Amino acid sequence: MLGRKISFLLFFAVTLSLLGVGAAAWNKSQEANSIPLSNLTAEQRSVAQYLIEAEWQLGRLSLEERLYRLSEFYINDPRFPLSPEQKRFVQQMLPLLGDTVEPVSERWGQLTFEQAWTKRLIEGYSLLQRMEAGQVNSQEVARMRQKGIEPIETRPPYQSRKEAEELFDFYAFEKNTREGIVCVLHRFGDAKAKSCLVEQGGHWYIAYRKVFPWASLPPTESQK
Repeated sequence: MLGRKISFLLFFAVTLSLLGVGAAAWNKSQEANSIPLSNLTAEQRSVAQYLIEAEWQLGRLSLEERLYRLSEFYINDPRFPLSPEQKRFVQQMLPLLGDTVEPVSERWGQLTFEQAWTKRLIEGYSLLQRMEAGQVNSQEVARMRQKGIEPIETRPPYQSRKEAEELFDFYAFEKNTREGIVCVLHRFGDAKAKSCLVEQGGHWYIAYRKVFPWASLPPTESQK
């Protein structure tokens, strides 16, 4: 059990690095600054509920199912390219992703990153299970780590929508009508996040997400 906890903490640290998160934890006193859903405009409420619904719909699935439904909620948008570090991460995962992602890095965006990250979780959890069953030796574990895969425990799927709802508080909304983008500052579990959504065919998609430590949350803007 201790080994699982250590593996999870190490994996979580890498997650924070890739998402641009500092080592700051959620401060509950910040809740006072959140906007009650009842005070949001109809459009803002629609966006807020969409973010919650996306988390619920994906989070209640197994990792394998989640991988194949990511494109229902995330999108690659050229206005929101991946950071160099995120691109390096996706490049490292490409041998595992096969032809399921766009091979041209200039076209990678939030969807591609989410696909790569979910695939890493799948492989990491599988490795942990095989280690616990005594089905892999230290040499194979070392080879997997060279590929960027660490043994990791994952949380179980959500059992109720409330579990997803409790991850969110909303702080600010900004709409760029000309670009068709809505950016939201919100709590996402134990951190703050900026999510930008675009609308296509009457459907919202998450085109950008970055997580921030509380003290360095940037002002709302339509682009990075």
